[in-house]
Amino acid sequence: REALQLLQAEGLVVSAPHVGATVAPISEDEVHEVFAIMEGLETVAVRAAAARMDADEEARLRALIGEMDEAVASAAYERWADGNGRLHRMIGEIARMPLLREMTDRVLSRWERLRRHYFQGVLVPRVPQAQREHHLLMDALARRDPDGAEQVVRAHNRAALASYAEFLRRATEATATPDSPLTH
Repeated sequence: REALQLLQAEGLVVSAPHVGATVAPISEDEVHEVFAIMEGLETVAVRAAAARMDADEEARLRALIGEMDEAVASAAYERWADGNGRLHRMIGEIARMPLLREMTDRVLSRWERLRRHYFQGVLVPRVPQAQREHHLLMDALARRDPDGAEQVVRAHNRAALASYAEFLRRATEATATPDSPLTH
């Protein structure tokens, strides 16, 4: 009961009379909220990381991006997605801001829920572009360029949001069409 109350408080479960607890639906508003908050948090994180990153942290970040490149090359998208979460969390660690890291973890957990829900429709087609954006971000961080890193991370989040929003739009249109493959 306590676990269900916690899940309900986090917006992951809804309770309905005579039905019980069910997984909360994902709304377009939730998608916008997740990416708006991620953009804000990551803007702060990359600016701080650009100023604070040491050589060891840079090497670890590059190694992780290399692992993600291998996952893309072998179409191991779940492995890539795991690396993506680790990458964004690692940047938060490099920023050395514990509260920011805690908040980023919470929003990334919500992103994971979105990703699992829309995996094939959004993530897979976007992976190569997202990975190119990770390289651009790494380049800006390596140059210790907070403005460049911020510009990349804003574009990264906005492009992801646009992909999810477009998928939602197409899914909504498809459910209105009786012969759509998404309705079967």
